[in-house]
Amino acid sequence: MHFKIVCLSLLILLSTGVPDVLAQQTEITVSPAETTTSPADIAMQRALDHYHAGKLNEAAGLLRGFVISQPDSDLINQAYYYLANIHRDLNDPTSALDYLEQMTEEAHNPASILLQSELLLQMGDAVRAVDQLLQLNTQNWALQDRQERYLSLAEGLLALDEPFKALYLYQQALMVEGEETPRDVLTRIYTLLSDRFSEADLAETAFMYRDKPVAYLAMLQLGWRALAAGQKELAQEWATAAMAAPAGFAYREEALALLSQLTDPTQLQRAIGVLLPLSGRYAAFGQRVQRGMELAQEEFRPYIPVRFIFRDTAGDETVATQQVAELAISDRVMGIIGPLVGNAAQGAARRANQERTPLLTMSQKEGLAASSLYVFRNSLTPQLQVRALIDYAMEERGFSQFGILSPQTRQGEHFAEIFREEIIDRGGEIIAEQSYLTDQTDFRHQVRLLQGLDPNAADEEQERNPDGSYVN
Repeated sequence: MHFKIVCLSLLILLSTGVPDVLAQQTEITVSPAETTTSPADIAMQRALDHYHAGKLNEAAGLLRGFVISQPDSDLINQAYYYLANIHRDLNDPTSALDYLEQMTEEAHNPASILLQSELLLQMGDAVRAVDQLLQLNTQNWALQDRQERYLSLAEGLLALDEPFKALYLYQQALMVEGEETPRDVLTRIYTLLSDRFSEADLAETAFMYRDKPVAYLAMLQLGWRALAAGQKELAQEWATAAMAAPAGFAYREEALALLSQLTDPTQLQRAIGVLLPLSGRYAAFGQRVQRGMELAQEEFRPYIPVRFIFRDTAGDETVATQQVAELAISDRVMGIIGPLVGNAAQGAARRANQERTPLLTMSQKEGLAASSLYVFRNSLTPQLQVRALIDYAMEERGFSQFGILSPQTRQGEHFAEIFREEIIDRGGEIIAEQSYLTDQTDFRHQVRLLQGLDPNAADEEQERNPDGSYVN
């Protein structure tokens, strides 16, 4: 197994001193001797009060005014620094970078340099960001600034498609005390290994970082992948190796869950089956839900060591029914999420009840949750949506007469029917109804009919004021 030479060269770069270009402090501050109650101090404090209160636009206005009115103030670099922070927070990295570049060279410190690198990464200039960060001498930096530099370097190297180098930087961040806890950094590493490393890469990582948390994370990943491939003996080997991690290893519970699943045939997996339409007519919706769940999983690892097993229903009831059986019997999941589509959800609910496996459906179809003690719903039904609309219209606004404008689809007709029945039950009145084609973009005909007007009448030219504006 070969060793990555690039990682060695990076280690040499990081440990070699270069000319110091930074000030010693990590924040731009004013020394006590310089603190006065001058107009400049008062103006700056007012701007910072707005900034810390979250009033970004107001703070930016005050700071821009300060820059114009106090160009010779000792606080001018501080004004530029906070203007850069504000524009970063407002998702305007270009303006933020421009303000940082207005600072004098000697005024730059770790905080401003790290902010500059962050902005470059946001703008997609990873090459410049990484080059700048590599040239820094951090010997006199505070520990939290060193950690932030390692993390920024890792993100930049990932953008440059250098996952092994990024892993090395994450490992360095793991050994430095900073704002991110070791558990948080390990979560980043776990995501990197999961998304960017092949089985061969993981095996090499386990060798290169042996006896370190990174190695045990790689072993855990290899165990899950072996299990997914049906290689249970290999999965057990990797799970056992991961369990050799020292006490306090953040992912020890997940390693234990994997090992328990492999050694106890009656043990349910720490896994949840997910039934989504990942192909076919509803694929776009299913893929969005899948991505959202994957993002949530990344966010909560390792606090909730549960993995998802995704299955493609293609929106088909028969396929969904078969997949519920497979997930419950073969994969032994704790529960199932999905399906999205009504017919598929019906079949899945019946089979989930038969297998006594909890199923949380995201379908709007009525009656699903009432069909079984094992079936639950996390979706607003058409009935609930219509009732919420009518509650507001009748109780909050006091309306009693309504018109219905609905698309000529089965769903549109269903919503219109529910709306009509609910209005009548509450003593309201439907005075007009119209429908439209799904590809229609001009609704004047239907709107005029709803108003009781001639739909074929010519459009009237609205009277204009002398200045060209329309008369109200």
